[in-house]
Amino acid sequence: MNEASELGRPFTRAMMLHYPGVSELRNVIDQFMLGENLVMAPIFKEGATSRDVILPGPATWTRLFTGE
Repeated sequence: MNEASELGRPFTRAMMLHYPGVSELRNVIDQFMLGENLVMAPIFKEGATSRDVILPGPATWTRLFTGE
């Protein structure tokens, strides 16, 4: 929120903002970044308990709740 107030950057961001070279993200409209360190990928299908998520490299990603 600091960046949003001081620099005018939105706190929810399209993933392409941080990974412009990753072509797979060009058409992704159902996952986004919260700041620059959290990927949000909500589940929209009724009854679904998981979904596919695109995690671009070379970053190292960790699941929030499991630590995997």
